[in-house]
Amino acid sequence: MPCRDPEVRRQRDRERARRRAAKRIALGLCPRCGNGPPAPGRPVCETCAHKRRAADRVRAAKRREAGIKRIRNSEARKAEYRRARDRADQRVARGLCAGCGLCGAPHKPHDVQFMVMLTPPRTSLIFRHLLLADST
Repeated sequence: MPCRDPEVRRQRDRERARRRAAKRIALGLCPRCGNGPPAPGRPVCETCAHKRRAADRVRAAKRREAGIKRIRNSEARKAEYRRARDRADQRVARGLCAGCGLCGAPHKPHDVQFMVMLTPPRTSLIFRHLLLADST
């Protein structure tokens, strides 16, 4: 039966969503869509992760356009830095650049050449990076 009180309805919706996600996890399915298993090392399937990243990018772009800085707590920032270091280590292990992951130049984040390239937009960063890698 529908509920007229919006607070009660929201609470029931949250409870129903939690039960549905728990059931899907117990069945080994993606808790968001329930269509397939989660991707290895992720809590959700690759499709749901892709959609989440796309939505995050759109939201971040809107915040940038409005001049709103990223508001993050210190723990989230530490986790982000840790992921960036892990990503750089993985790229170096594959013989790629730690900064862009596109070329085989062994740049490190503290290299002067790499720091010069840290200006937007990303396409020009990659272009300059490849030019610098070719010239060395």
